Amino acid sequence: MIRTQFLLHTFKTDNYPKIWVGLVFVFMVWAVQGQDLPGQERLRKRLHAWERKQDFNPTDTTYINLLNNLAYELRYYDLDSLHLLSQKALNYSQVSNYHYGEGRATHNLGTYYSDKGDYRAIAHFKEALEIFQNIDEHLFLNETGVELADEYSKRGNFALALDQHLQNIELAKISQDSLWISINNSNIGILYCDLKDFDEGVEYLRESLKISLLTNDHDGSAIYRCSLAWALSELKDYTEALLEINKAISHLEKNRIKDWLAYAYSIKGGIYIGLGKYKWAAHWLNQANALHEELDDDRSMLNLYSNMVKAHIGLGDMATAETFADKAYVLAQKINFPDGIRTAAEAMYQIKKEQGNDSRALHYLEIMRQISDSLYRDENRNSLLVQKSRLDFEKQKEEALITKEQDLKRQRYINYGIILLGLVLVASLVFYRKGALKQRKLIEELRHNTLALQKKEGELQEINNTKDKLFSIIGHDLRSPIAALQDLLRLFGEGDLEKEQLGDYIPKLRKDVDHIWFTLNNLLSWSRSQMRGENSKPKKIVLEALLEENINFLSELAANKNILIQNNLPGKTTAWADADQINVVFRNLLSNALKFTKKNGLVVVDIEDRDSLWELQVQDTGIGIAPETLEHLFDKNRNQSTYGTNNEKGTGIGLGLCREMVEKNGGTVWATSAQDLGSTFYFTIPKKKSKTKKTTSA
Repeated sequence: MIRTQFLLHTFKTDNYPKIWVGLVFVFMVWAVQGQDLPGQERLRKRLHAWERKQDFNPTDTTYINLLNNLAYELRYYDLDSLHLLSQKALNYSQVSNYHYGEGRATHNLGTYYSDKGDYRAIAHFKEALEIFQNIDEHLFLNETGVELADEYSKRGNFALALDQHLQNIELAKISQDSLWISINNSNIGILYCDLKDFDEGVEYLRESLKISLLTNDHDGSAIYRCSLAWALSELKDYTEALLEINKAISHLEKNRIKDWLAYAYSIKGGIYIGLGKYKWAAHWLNQANALHEELDDDRSMLNLYSNMVKAHIGLGDMATAETFADKAYVLAQKINFPDGIRTAAEAMYQIKKEQGNDSRALHYLEIMRQISDSLYRDENRNSLLVQKSRLDFEKQKEEALITKEQDLKRQRYINYGIILLGLVLVASLVFYRKGALKQRKLIEELRHNTLALQKKEGELQEINNTKDKLFSIIGHDLRSPIAALQDLLRLFGEGDLEKEQLGDYIPKLRKDVDHIWFTLNNLLSWSRSQMRGENSKPKKIVLEALLEENINFLSELAANKNILIQNNLPGKTTAWADADQINVVFRNLLSNALKFTKKNGLVVVDIEDRDSLWELQVQDTGIGIAPETLEHLFDKNRNQSTYGTNNEKGTGIGLGLCREMVEKNGGTVWATSAQDLGSTFYFTIPKKKSKTKKTTSA
């Protein structure tokens, strides 16, 4: 894991925000430097003094600026206060129509959500970027652009990150701001390092270091040396890596830039791990850990934990290594960082295998493989997208340059024509008019062709999305259990697993095979539903018999959790629908109810008469559904798998498939829920054949 950089600046003018009293050229990850704590206290005192004034007005721009300044300073020291102060500043700015304060508050909220690992960070940075563009605020425009690119990188969307950095560089070139050029170059280098292209990444980092040295930016030079040392260590050039990190540490210790100093110590520890000098590695990592006690930086802490694990494994201290690996695993899950989860799972696998705990080792191996497969696909895809994004950007620049040259050339010809061909002005005007008419005609033809291409592109995108969803499910939900079976057989074949031990895994193998069968059945139904022109085949069906068939099918799953399924449908209740499609609905709703109901629970199926429709209800006493999830539960493009109360797996397409099946038969589906009390899923289907229209696929 490597840090990205951006500019920290302070702005102390109370009456007019665009007059900067000072700029602190301090590069950092996502935080302010440690020695600035007195600045926080000074801002707090000014804020409290302002609030005690008799004529205090919270919408005064000076007060809003103080709120934003303090919130900005508290990042990585007190995230809750950062959020509270930024929200207050945003509310007061909106009331007073103070756009600058609104932009700064929105930017601060973006940093809060970023540090929390929340996807809302991107939306806030985009909104802040738009506000700063509208008010022509260049300093925060540059910083927000870097923050947005950094957030794209965190989310694994490296193509968008590169595109944003390139735009940032062009903006910095216009204002001839070498500082922001070096920042974005550095972050592009880090982006290539994230894609494992360390040679390319090192070149960009060296360029950033060169610019900072030329401009006497000593703090920035130290920061770039940290990033460069990390990249060099990944290339196993430990000699130069140590040289760079020692230079960085010397400056950071002298100036007490604590957050970057903690990171530098961690990098130095990682270098010694690569050299196999684990005692020295542990020494520097403990130095970093001591500094982290004063900080609130989960991502850097995760990097430190990972290095701690490696160092203590190297020292043979498996107990300590396991402690840090467990901390890393919990923290990576908290901030939703897949690569961190994979690294921690790999460490736990190694530790558990060393301890002889084969079942837990196999558990972490399965987690590691699942995430590794996903990350490998993402890295390959992102690598291609980054290259494409870079080529597209260069192509756009080249086309813009050619267009500009052509425009200048055309203008020269026009000027020459006016001077030299004044006598044929009328003829020239007629010729120009004909050309304009022809150009308009060509533009109109081009517009029609573009619309046609866009329509085709939409159709192709829909087909591609269907394909991606299908292969994603196959790769995630079918590959993992098959891989687990393959590993088990390999262990048995190599003699690492006794015949008597094999029987302990039979229930899990059967559970995996049942999951594969259920997944394949759902995939088959779902893929058929995606085929254009497929019709439902409604006929008279007996609902009670169809439900009982699915209850019998899921009886073993219910028995394993001691859940009672109560069928309240009257015998011989008939409806007009496609039996296979309603069978899919019953199967998925019952399976979901069992999945999210705890042991000794109850699932009840009822029916209500709604004029020409039957309303069927599947009610459970499960864990319930959060309101924000319930709102989008049946969205067409929703593909989110959730583990059940007993860690049961799912494909993520079941409820969407239910919606399609019910709607194909002229009904609707919805749900209600109360958390910790249970959920009820409803769907309607016609009682009899419609006299006005035939039920077909949507």
